[in-house]
This record gives sequence, C-alpha cells and structure tokens, in this order.
Amino acid sequence: MIINVNRTSTSQPRYIGHYTVKRKTKGGSYILEGKTGALYPRNVPPNQIKVISENVITPAEGIYEVEAILDHQGAPGNYLYRVRRKGYSEKDDTWEPAEHSDNQSIINNYWRRRHQQPAETETNNRKRKNQPKKRSQTKR
Repeated sequence: MIINVNRTSTSQPRYIGHYTVKRKTKGGSYILEGKTGALYPRNVPPNQIKVISENVITPAEGIYEVEAILDHQGAPGNYLYRVRRKGYSEKDDTWEPAEHSDNQSIINNYWRRRHQQPAETETNNRKRKNQPKKRSQTKR
C-alpha cells in the first residue's frame, strides 16, 4: 500500500492500493505493479510505501535452474541475457532481463568470464574533491 498523496479530507483513505514492487530505480524510488499487472503511473519513494506483506508468492511452474548465461544484448542498465537452463537444449535458450534471476552470482560469473564489469553495476558516485578554502588575509 502507498500513502494517498491526493487525500483532501480525513474521510478519505490514508493508504491506497495493493501493489507489488517491480524493481528499484537507481535513485532509490520504486516501480510498483498493481493487481492487474499495470504499472503505477509514477515512481514511489520508500517513505510513501507501507509494507503489508513481504511474502512473495511465486508459482512453481516458471522457475528454472540456470545452467549458464551465454550472451547479452541491449544497452547498459537494460541488458537481456541469453540463458541456458539445466536439462534443456540450445533451442530452448531464452533472453531474460537480470530481474528474472534470483541469483546475482550467475550474472557476476558471466561478466567475470568475459573479463568485464557490467555497466549497470558501475557506480557514478564519484565524490567531488573538496578544495581547501582560501582564507582572505585581513589585518586584525
């Protein structure tokens, strides 16, 4: 549930909806998905979210064990990975986003084998070096 930011009176509900977190943005806000599968029209900051359940219900079908990641395509931050599942052949390979994997180490191993760092995990948090302030020389 999220805080109703359009609430104009106390008779209106304080919280609205039942949403599932789809993913977290680089800025720290969340992209939410409603019961119908539609995305919420704006990104929601964490302080406006009320957690009502942390249980993730995942259907048993649709969960596969990954044998290897073979290739990638797309732009940094939006890569799709060619995935080979254990017990399946090459013709069954699929292109999946990183969000579909619950094991980040498989993706990290893929990049390590390629001797590269994935662009989506590189941080641009380079801090500005503070220059010492010049003191004005005034006579006292």
